[in-house]
Amino acid sequence: MLKIMQFAHKKGREEGREEGIIEAAREMVIEALQESLGIVPARIADRVMTVSRTDMLKALLRQAMKCKAPEDFEKMLDLAAEKNAA
Repeated sequence: MLKIMQFAHKKGREEGREEGIIEAAREMVIEALQESLGIVPARIADRVMTVSRTDMLKALLRQAMKCKAPEDFEKMLDLAAEKNAA
């Protein structure tokens, strides 16, 4: 019984750590967009907050840093959404 509880505790910690990493990555993407665009439209921020793959968030962060228009970034979000669903 003790081993089961230890396993569950460790698993919960690992899942919590992963969720924390994803949350931080989402926030970094939005901050990079704020630097590039000034104001980030709520529709874009909301969509960024739904991305759950770290590889997609890394790609979005790179795009956010060089983005000049919200529409350009939304195209990348569309691609990320397609891959996120797969």
